[in-house]
Amino acid sequence: MKIAILGDMHFICPDDPITARVNRVCFQNTEAYFQKQKACIQKENADLVISLGDLVDWYSDMNRDYAIDHMDSIGVPWKMVAGNHDVQMYPDLSPKVPVHTKPEDTREFCTESWLSRGIELHDRIIETDGADLLLLDNGPSRTLPTTQTWLREVLENRENITLFAHVPLDTPQTRAYITKESPQRRLSKYVCSGSPWLYHDIKNKVNHIFTGHLHFTGELEVGTTKMHLIPLGCHNQTTQSKENGRITFYDSCSNKIESVHLGN
Repeated sequence: MKIAILGDMHFICPDDPITARVNRVCFQNTEAYFQKQKACIQKENADLVISLGDLVDWYSDMNRDYAIDHMDSIGVPWKMVAGNHDVQMYPDLSPKVPVHTKPEDTREFCTESWLSRGIELHDRIIETDGADLLLLDNGPSRTLPTTQTWLREVLENRENITLFAHVPLDTPQTRAYITKESPQRRLSKYVCSGSPWLYHDIKNKVNHIFTGHLHFTGELEVGTTKMHLIPLGCHNQTTQSKENGRITFYDSCSNKIESVHLGN
C-alpha cells in the first residue's frame, strides 16, 4: 500500500466568522497550496492519505467541513490523527480578542463533532497488505486514559507496525533534537510529555513513527525505531523552509520512504 502522509495543514474556512479577528495570515495560502498536493497525490497513485493532525487551524463546524471537503476531493481514502488544533476552538465569538480553549478542555466535544461527519480521531489500527498502521490520539501531548491498555493488547503478537501520531514521542533523543533546532520550544508541549510511558511500551515493537506538530523536519533513530518528523503540509509564509509543503510517501510493503518537494 502506498500512503501519502501530510503534515499540519491548518485549513481555515474563509467564511468562518472568527477568521478576520484571528491573526493567522501565515496559513491563508493553504487553499492554493493544497491543489499542488492534491495533484501530486493523484499523480503518484497513492492508495491512502494520512493527515498527521492540525488539519484545521482551530475547530469550528465550518473549518471542519471545509477541510473534509478538500480532503474528499482528492478522490483517495483518507484518515487523520487528532492534532491539538483539531480539538481546540474559540467558544465565544463576541470578544474583539477571542480566547482559545485548551485542547484537553474541548477534546471530547470536538472528537464527537468530527465523528458526526464520519471522521474518526480515536486510537485505532488499520491492517494492510504490508505493515499494520497504528493511528494514535495524542494531540494534547498526552494519550487517552484507555490508550496504554489498548496499545499493549494491540502490540502483542504483531510485527511490522508503523505508528502515526501528531506529537513526537518523549525520548531524550527527541528532546535534544528539538532543543537544538528550536531552543525556544516548550518541551512539555512539543513532545508527548503527558504520557512518558509511551516510548517504553513500544520500544523495539514499532518500525516507523511519523509525527507532525513541530513544523520542521527531522530523522531520528531510537533503538530499532525510525522516527520521521514531518514538517508543515502547507507553505507557511513566516517559516521560509524548503521542507514545508512536502509530501512524504510511504510504501507499507517495501518500507520505502520518499519525499516530494512542491516548492513555494
